[in-house]
Amino acid sequence: WRWQRLRGLSDSGPGALSEPETRIAYRLISRLHPDISIWFHQHLDVVDESGGSLAIERHFAALTDLRLARLPREPGSFVGWENHRFRAGTAFVVELPAGTLDSVTAARFARAVVAVTQR
Repeated sequence: WRWQRLRGLSDSGPGALSEPETRIAYRLISRLHPDISIWFHQHLDVVDESGGSLAIERHFAALTDLRLARLPREPGSFVGWENHRFRAGTAFVVELPAGTLDSVTAARFARAVVAVTQR
């Protein structure tokens, strides 16, 4: 959705759905129509206001002790497509802290995933 060619750190590939992992995710999400999708990236240490349910994003940020912020929109992003296509659900990006998560932090993130998906 709204794909355009990007280069550099955000290389988009040669066309919409051109990358194998993107096609796999597209088929899975198109089949399941999930209520919530959480896309984990690294390393900005923030929950992105990704265009889905702000209440869910805010709740996840509070549970994980991450700040909530609106990051720049990448044209053709999966989260943007998912929020546009499946308006009854919500998709958002969690930018993990840099480095390896220790077991306590990983457990906190796991509990947050369970909490927001069981609302």
